[in-house]
Amino acid sequence: LNKGNYFGENNHSKPLYKRASKGDIVKALNSINTTAKNKDNRYINAFSDNGYFIVFNGNEIVTAYKHEKGNKATFDYFKRRSIYDKKEVIKWKIANLL
Repeated sequence: LNKGNYFGENNHSKPLYKRASKGDIVKALNSINTTAKNKDNRYINAFSDNGYFIVFNGNEIVTAYKHEKGNKATFDYFKRRSIYDKKEVIKWKIANLL
């Protein structure tokens, strides 16, 4: 979470550890309910019960994002950025956001 190499001119304005607390990220990791391949096919996207959109490169977190308008807006972002028809639902509660 302390890596600074995923922010800058073409990415996020702040490193992950400044955008979200470590506790929130751990909660997000423990509550992932849906995963899907990223549209560019290089990463895996995930959506969590506490409203985080998380991008993985292997076992590394590339970024985590929580939309200021809430979980529905974050889930819509997840659907736009993922190959959604190839999703894997891990928990059934995600159906409430569909």
